[in-house]
Amino acid sequence: MRSWRVWMYAALALCPVMAAAQDGVMIGGDSMMWSVPDYGSTALAQSVMRSATRDRASTRQRPATQATARPRPTGQGQDLRVRYDPAVSRLAEREYLDALSRRVGKPAAERFGDYFRARPLHGQFAIAAGPYGLRKEDLADVTAAYFTVMWMTANDAPLPTKAQVGGVRGQVERLLSRQDAVPGDMALRQRLAESMMYKLVSMILLREEAQRTGNAQALRELAVAARRETGKGFDLATMALTDEGLVPRH
Repeated sequence: MRSWRVWMYAALALCPVMAAAQDGVMIGGDSMMWSVPDYGSTALAQSVMRSATRDRASTRQRPATQATARPRPTGQGQDLRVRYDPAVSRLAEREYLDALSRRVGKPAAERFGDYFRARPLHGQFAIAAGPYGLRKEDLADVTAAYFTVMWMTANDAPLPTKAQVGGVRGQVERLLSRQDAVPGDMALRQRLAESMMYKLVSMILLREEAQRTGNAQALRELAVAARRETGKGFDLATMALTDEGLVPRH
């Protein structure tokens, strides 16, 4: 853990991008994401993993060509749209930076705050998720992006294909549509979406910096943190990413 902390503080001091690497993160593997307010993201992650492990047969029946389709609210099932209130976004950021400050100290938290003011969270999400056709205004899109990044990190995997991301997106959309997993209150829904965005953007930045510097220890710590993100009893390292979404490995 000591070497992990040393690496993180060096990154914060020397690399402006890594000042974004935030996430309360720099406390060690298991507590890496704890500075990001949860707002139900862990419970949602567990629901997705439970569905992926139990419903593989039904998932396989869905043609791959449908995986990239984007169902929109039609009056049936869940409305997955997310509307963003700047005031709620500011509150979420403040709560995150306050928690980060308690974990890693005020100077580091202030550097992360400066980073996000220069490079807003929503813009960073669009850069990462846009090429896959994912948008912040759709909770299934945000959740699919979150799972894809965590899976890549847990498995030290390269960038996925658009079909694979579409598979996860379809898997998530089906789960959210049949369960009471989406907050009806739009402010709570926004906080859930932004919680996942903070986590995935943080993970991308940390992982890219670890890869750039060849820091194998940091990559291992990140993998552990990503594997813990889905909660006790579920492990992303035991899952394969396919055009049908996340499925248990043989």
